[in-house]
This record gives sequence, structure tokens and C-alpha cells, in this order.
Amino acid sequence: MLLGVGNGDFTALDPQVSAPGPAQIAVANFDDDPELDLVISEVEGDAVYFMKGHGDGTFDAPISSPSGHDPAAVVAADMNEDGILDVVCSLAAEAGGRVNVLLGDGHGNFTVDEDNHSRRLPAGATAVGVAKLDGDAHLDVVAADLAGNLSVLLGDGAGGLARATPQVIGTQFLRLALADLDGDGALDLVTTDGAANTLVVLRGDHNGGFSKSGEYPVDATPTTVQLTDLNADGRLDAVVANIAGGDVSVLYGAEGATFGRIRHFAAPLRTYAAATGDFNHDQRVDIAAVHSDPNEAAILLARDGGFEAIESLDPRLGGSGIAAGDLNGDGVADVVLTDGAGGTVSALPAAPGGGFGPAQTIASSIKTGIERLADMNGDGRLDVVTADVEQPDLFVVLAQADGTFGAPLRTEIAGAASALAIADFDHDGHLDVAAAVGPAQKVSLLFGNGDGTFTSVDALNVAGRPSGLAVGDFNRDRLPDLVVGNAMGTQATLLISQGDRTFDASHAIDTGAAPFALDVADLDADGFDDVVGIVGNGMRPFYGGADLAFTAGQRISVSGIDVTLRDLNGDLLPDVVVATQIANGVAVIANLGNRSLGAPSTYVVGLRPQELRTADLDGDGRYDVLARGAGRWVLTNATTTSGGRGDANGDGVVSAADLTPLAASLADRQSQAVEVAARGTGAHLGIDSNGDGIVDDSDTAALLSRLFR
Repeated sequence: MLLGVGNGDFTALDPQVSAPGPAQIAVANFDDDPELDLVISEVEGDAVYFMKGHGDGTFDAPISSPSGHDPAAVVAADMNEDGILDVVCSLAAEAGGRVNVLLGDGHGNFTVDEDNHSRRLPAGATAVGVAKLDGDAHLDVVAADLAGNLSVLLGDGAGGLARATPQVIGTQFLRLALADLDGDGALDLVTTDGAANTLVVLRGDHNGGFSKSGEYPVDATPTTVQLTDLNADGRLDAVVANIAGGDVSVLYGAEGATFGRIRHFAAPLRTYAAATGDFNHDQRVDIAAVHSDPNEAAILLARDGGFEAIESLDPRLGGSGIAAGDLNGDGVADVVLTDGAGGTVSALPAAPGGGFGPAQTIASSIKTGIERLADMNGDGRLDVVTADVEQPDLFVVLAQADGTFGAPLRTEIAGAASALAIADFDHDGHLDVAAAVGPAQKVSLLFGNGDGTFTSVDALNVAGRPSGLAVGDFNRDRLPDLVVGNAMGTQATLLISQGDRTFDASHAIDTGAAPFALDVADLDADGFDDVVGIVGNGMRPFYGGADLAFTAGQRISVSGIDVTLRDLNGDLLPDVVVATQIANGVAVIANLGNRSLGAPSTYVVGLRPQELRTADLDGDGRYDVLARGAGRWVLTNATTTSGGRGDANGDGVVSAADLTPLAASLADRQSQAVEVAARGTGAHLGIDSNGDGIVDDSDTAALLSRLFR
């Protein structure tokens, strides 16, 4: 028992003895006192167990009553209309599938008359529902079994059931729920198909019959399903727990007993069941997910600000790379995934209203890992840049005018790359690529020819083992520079562009411990690019200044593996996002201004997140966060305290009215250089306005266009 304290937290009581192998629970007032009691079914047993409640979360010792072999689903209902609750129980044994009505005596004892109050099913059943289905005054029963049959058993008001009328509609049903989805007055039914990994919808006909009307993919091995209105739109949504998928699928209700947008919320381990309720008394429906070892429950609270819970991108585990950008020009970011040894690069296109459509193959037979999206041939379409996980190969996959992708173009680099950075380093109008190659202690530089091919130059030698790579203009000469991490030293190396395809490697940032992940932005709005690194077992900013001098800032104790910087709350200051493997989560750290950072807010996403990306994945003008590890997840940005990108006055509309507060916010910042606004606000405030995947000077026109529009 977990007693709610009213804010989403719970107090766990000591475990209490129940059934020898508890399976499912019915909660109701089975006796004549006002307190809620329990009836529990027993896995592979022959009894159900009554536990009298005291009203404080504790219960009397269980009392057993015979049920038939292998009781599964238990539902409380007054089947003989005597004012005392009975139990409808399904038997899950394959050879002895039945629905039994166990008549209660009001004191926790139940009896079954298999001659009059029992009906055989085609197979063992773990799902049963009770409701008035055929228009008379008596309760009826519907059961879904492990062979994919749906059986309706009409009640006679005395505990008896008519012979089942089964129909085959699926493969292996595990749970069901009843509700009027389309508002026609007849109850409809949804059930989880554990073998087909789908949610099946059947519409009721007012006479106790059901007809299959839809089937929706969820994640691997769905079990429990609940119907509730999660988003307060007046339509019922479905909440499904997936055992093998390790997550909770939410299907949002649409017109006519159908479901539209589907989202997947990850739990750290295998998810056995999910339930809904307002756990923190904020008038919004939350989700509780019960998962495996260490036998804990995860509470996914509905939020107004900050981030919503995690949406699973893809039921496949693992993967070696992730990127996001608008591939099809619809204004919403799509997601590109690489699966390393599997040799496939895939796209998940953004679906209307949020979420993602089916995966589409971009390339195959290339064992790639880290990746970026950028327009490498200047045709206005985002291309894929990715590196082999084992070989010294860099690939560019060019987007075609018909929405497909061409054959990968290969270029040799110094070794297997651990990090990529893209910018126009020589200012010739073509994007170039830098690749950090750890074992070779080099950074390969590839200068673009404007068609997806490159002119290579000798790789630069760097100290230690390069492990992170980021672009910035550290000496403010309008030429992109590089900062390189080091997994084996205590300095990050600066590579200052000389404009002639050469770099000055004589400058470094003293980090005090190994800087193995880096990102760049102007955190303090002083006109100088700053570096944020995962350093040792913490995160630390290093504030840039004149003469390539850097000052160490506030250290945040968060054991990270990757870091990215974006303005997540619309205040024009880049915030910090850290992937933290120890916490199995993503930590969001607000930039408070004046070189001050807030406390981390950590969101659990699953096992070992190790790579982060940011993009607007749902078209609401706010950056969302993608995390890749043993699975891939999305944190949806629900912050509403300030406007999205370009919406400086927070009215929800990007318009000319935003120019005044935008100018005021820039002018109010100490030492804010005028040239920052003139040469590309996006580069210093984390705004990729033209959606090419690169923050550079070309974002300025698009940003101004959005503001005036």
C-alpha cells in the first residue's frame, strides 16, 4: 500500500500478507461497514481472497473462498440484485477457461454454483468487464480470452449467465475496459492484444453485441488499459501499460470511437500495469506506472510548466545516433535515427498534432553512429551527415526533391569519429565538417565543395583523447572556431580559425578534470561565447572574454555524459540540458542570468541516456529534448511562463509587437555588444531560425522575418 500525501509523493506501508500469488485486485465495500475492502485473485491457485479494510491502508488477514482453477480478473458487482456485492471472476487456465459468478454473503465469503452461475469460454481469460449491455435492468458480462475471442454473457439478475457468444477478433487478449466512446448511449469496448501489440476497439450495438471498428499499434506486450480524459477535451483517452516495451502508451480520443495521436511515456524498466488518478490534487489526471525490479512505481504528473513526462520514439532498444530537423518542410522537426551495427539510418516523420509516423529508411548497409543534419549542398533541404562506428568513414546522404534520399557519399577521415561539428569554417559559402577521432588524437577537417563531397586537409593533432566537439566564435572575428574535449586530460583545446583552412591550437581552457562533452553559447549575454562542459562528475560553465581568457563558473553536481544548450523557456538565455546515466534521466538546469544557474530538475527517461538533441517536435514554438541511450525518448517542453522562439512579449503570437521587448531585453543586459544582435542573435541565444540544423549568420534573416511576420 502506497498512501498518497497529496503532492504526487507517497508513503509506503509495510507489506501485508495477501494471496499466496496475488494477480489482480478488486477494491470495493464488500461488507456492511463504510471502509473499502479488497478481493484478490491467486495465480495458478483455486481461490480468491477477501481482506477487510480498516480505512487507514491496513487490512485484516485474508479469507479464502473457492473460485475455480487459476482465477485472473476479478470485478465487484451485485449480480443477483440482493444489495450485496458479488465477484465476477475469469479463469485463465487454457484448458478450463470460464467466467464464474461468486455470490457474496456480505461478510467476505463467496460461493460459486458452477451449474447455474458459471459459463465456459473458448480459452483461458485474463480480462472481464461487467455492465448493462443489452438494455434490460440486469448486469451482463463480457470476457476476452487468451485465444483472441470476445465473449458476451448476458445476466439474468439472479447470478446466472446466458451461454457465451464468442467471436474471434484478435490474437491474445490481456485486459479490457468499457465506456461510451462515441456518445451514442451504447457502451463500447477496448482490449489489449498482447501478441499483436495493439489496442483493439469494438463498438457496442445497444443489444449486447460488439463489432470491431479499429486497431491501434502500441508498444511490446500491452497489458492493462484504462479509459480516462487526460487532456480535458471531453473525449476519453486510453492509457496502456506495455511489459516488454517498458513504457506507457497514451492514445488520445478522437471522433467516433477512434483514437488519434499516440504517445509513449517511458518507465525505467518493464512496465506491468498503469493506473490513473489526480495524485497531487491539481485537477489534472496523472499516471502511475508499476514496473519491475526494483519493484517500484513511477508517477508521471501532468504539468503546466517545465517538461511533460517522456515519450518513447521507437520500440526498438539501443541505437547509436539521433538527430532532429525539418526534413519535409512542414515546420515541425522530424527525427533521424541510426542503429550502428544494424546498418540502417531511419527517419521518424512528425505526425499531424504531435507524435511520429512510421519509420522510413534513409540508408542501409552503413554502420553509422553519431550524426548531424545540415544542408550540405545548398538546395534548402536537410541532409544527413554521419560517421561509421568502427571504420574511418564519414557519410553524407543527400535529400532529394521527391522526399527520398540518395546513395551515401563516403569520405575517409582519420578514424572512427566520436563527435561531429558542422560550420562554414573558411567562409566560402559551403558547410564544412570537423570530426573528433579519439584513438588517433586528431580532429579531421573536411571542407565542403557544395555538393556533399569534400576537400580534405591533414587532420589536426590535439592533446589527449578528443571526446567532444563544439563550434563557437571565441575571438569574435566572424570565423567559426572549435573547442575540443579531452577524456584523458584537464584541458579543453581551442582551435581558432585563421580563415585559410588552418587553425591555431595554442590556446586551451583549464577545466580541472577531464572535459568529455561540450557545448557553446553566450550564457551571460556579454557578447563572448562561453563553453559548458561535463567535467569529471559535474557540469561547469567557462565564461569567455577578451584575449581568449575563460573564467570557471558555478559547478553543478550532476553526473553527466552529454550536454546541450538551448533557450527552453523563451527568456532569450540558453539553458543547460544534461544526460545523466547514473540517474537514468535528463537534467534541465535553468539559466537565471548574471552567471547564475538554477538547481537541476531531473526527468527519468529509462536506462543510460547518453546523447541529447533539441528541436521543436510538436510545432508549438518551444524546444523539446531528445535523449538516446538504451532506447530513445522525447521530453516535451510544456513551459508556458514565457513565449516561444521570437515571441518576446509572451502573447503567443510572433509579430512586430515582439521587437520592442526583444530590443529592451538586449539593451538591459550588462555589456551587451550591439554587434551580437547585428550579426546573428541566433548564434548567441541558441536559435536555429532557418531550421538547417546549424546556428550561424544565415539565421538572422529568417529570425527577423519571423518577428515581422
